[in-house]
Amino acid sequence: MDTHSSRSDMDNDNLSVKRNEDNEKNCWDGSEAEFVDDEDVEEFEEHYSGIKFCYSLNDDEKEESAKILKESISSRQNKTMFKKNIIRTAVLAVAAAVFLVSFILGYGVVNIVMTALCVLVGLAMWYIPHLYLNKNVLYKSFNGTYNVTVYPHEVEVIKNNCKEEKLKEEKWIIPMDETGQFAEKDDLLVLISKEGNILTIPIRAIEPSFIADVQGILFTGTKPTEF
Repeated sequence: MDTHSSRSDMDNDNLSVKRNEDNEKNCWDGSEAEFVDDEDVEEFEEHYSGIKFCYSLNDDEKEESAKILKESISSRQNKTMFKKNIIRTAVLAVAAAVFLVSFILGYGVVNIVMTALCVLVGLAMWYIPHLYLNKNVLYKSFNGTYNVTVYPHEVEVIKNNCKEEKLKEEKWIIPMDETGQFAEKDDLLVLISKEGNILTIPIRAIEPSFIADVQGILFTGTKPTEF
């Protein structure tokens, strides 16, 4: 009996040691813990299903969108074109003066023609950009149906134009990398890319349970602005 009991005790001790070794092997020591790399985050975002919705702007929304677009274009033109146009106008003015003096001194009728041409080019340079800002033209640019998908890293836009439009479908992407601008005006969410593409989203087009998510993504991925 003593021998049998002794063997049983030894077997129990060996089993206990083995269990302790297994527990030590299975016990997490933190050696495999690590932060998620940016690439893994991007991969997650790419597989994120996104928030999708479809809409067409009504007359009031088109009119408000046209006003916002006009302000945006005017602002960008004032910043980029004004100085260039000043220099070009100065060059044309000097050229016109030279041609005019040449005509007065009797060097031919062609000089007065060149003087008039310089004046016309100068006027056109300042006036033509404003033709695009015509309210009706801007208003029509918001016709059609918008299919929008909002991802954490970008907003994908597919615009199906009306039958009379030459370009039947337009596609563009607005990255959520703080290069664009975002504002809320009345019941519209307004998003403008760094290239100047404007997207106006009526809140009515978004399912109520997703409105806060869309607003959060647009706010964190852009620079806030006002119109």
